[in-house]
Amino acid sequence: MKTHIDDEIFKAKDFISELKAVEEIYYRDIVEKFLKSPVYSLEILKDSFPELKNLKEIELVHHFRDYMMNGLNDSDFIEYLIDNV
Repeated sequence: MKTHIDDEIFKAKDFISELKAVEEIYYRDIVEKFLKSPVYSLEILKDSFPELKNLKEIELVHHFRDYMMNGLNDSDFIEYLIDNV
């Protein structure tokens, strides 16, 4: 019996939903490791780079996630952060 096109669409949508959930878990784990890293401590970044003196942790996380999704090949994270703050 041939499957109905709607069944295939639902399968594809379910697969994409599952993939998004896995992606979210994966990136959340990376962000947690990032925030625990002494290299990227918010206070160290603020002390080392005057451009970042008003940066809040939520903004740091936002920029880090954006960097993971969009800017990985452009520069290293610090350059990316300074350019985008």
